[in-house]
Amino acid sequence: MSFINIKYWFSIGYLAYVVVIGLLVGTYLFGITSSGSQRWINLYFINLQPSELMKIFIIVCLAKFFHRMKLENVNSIYTILSSLIIILLPMGLVIVQPDLGTAVLIAISGIAVLWFAGINYKYFIYTILGFIISLPFVIAFLKPYQKLRVLTFLNPDKDPPLRPKIPGGAWTCLLGPSGVGKSTILRLFAGLNSGITFNGKITATDGQPISPRTVMMAQSDLLMPWLDVLGNVTLGARLRGDEPDWEQALALIQRIGLNGLERRKPNALSGGQRQRVALARTMLEDKPVVLLDEPFSALDACSRSAMQEISFELFVGRSVLLVTHDPAEAARLGDQILVLTEKGLQSVEPPPLPAIRPFDESRVLACQGKLLRLIRKDSG
Repeated sequence: MSFINIKYWFSIGYLAYVVVIGLLVGTYLFGITSSGSQRWINLYFINLQPSELMKIFIIVCLAKFFHRMKLENVNSIYTILSSLIIILLPMGLVIVQPDLGTAVLIAISGIAVLWFAGINYKYFIYTILGFIISLPFVIAFLKPYQKLRVLTFLNPDKDPPLRPKIPGGAWTCLLGPSGVGKSTILRLFAGLNSGITFNGKITATDGQPISPRTVMMAQSDLLMPWLDVLGNVTLGARLRGDEPDWEQALALIQRIGLNGLERRKPNALSGGQRQRVALARTMLEDKPVVLLDEPFSALDACSRSAMQEISFELFVGRSVLLVTHDPAEAARLGDQILVLTEKGLQSVEPPPLPAIRPFDESRVLACQGKLLRLIRKDSG
């Protein structure tokens, strides 16, 4: 069966749409909360983001809906209302995550199908106008950083300049309200698609691009469910076609406390153990710049503290940029602490103690309180 067999995709169009709707409902009820958003769901063998699937199946579902319809019924009230329900249902479930950008993409995809289906231009214009008229009401309920994104999209010149400098061999912690753009900055450092227009450049002190020198550890562990611990740790080398350093990989597995679990699959590991595997995989890449995107946010307090200590030990001598929403984590780990708000980037003096710092030390608690006040003030 060909991957692009149209008849096959049409045959599963409605079923796939209903399944993804179910996954979106499951994400709303039982999803993994990270960075103030609830976009992922744990299916035991894999962590899944259903909103990404909906970008595809909203098109497949609507295409099947119109494909089976007689031409004279395309502009009936039933057709218009049914189409809008198919579009608005997943939009609403994605907005409450919240993920405004993906919700807009779903709307655009659905409206495009309506256009190609031959909807009367008057109904099409009414639909567009309806979305436009609703925007001020939606914006009124947005948080300050979300309003800033909308205004920046409309007027890029209003975007506040960011000029972060990451010192070599030190930990830089980047905090800010959820959705303000912390992960976007990290993706720009890594040279990945960030979904925005970027007019600047990110270079090392020698003037060369920094992205080839980076390795990134994401919020989700991103372990391959069909690979064991050793296979996941050495995945990067094998994807490049290189022979993995098996001896070093086994040494890292032992160092992170998973000795004897080399042949375990991810579904047989706890959340903390899975994060340790992802940490070892990151370490094995041996890059001078390490990018960490809230890798410990889904862990309990004890596991998070242990992972912080292991990471700090493993990444000695490397330049680390840690994106976090946790002031306590930044106050404990940061050699440099930056707070990103709608007004730009602000530097906060870290506690005058060597990292890794004790949680209950008075100066660490004072720094933590200051960071929390800055974030709460900006997020409203």
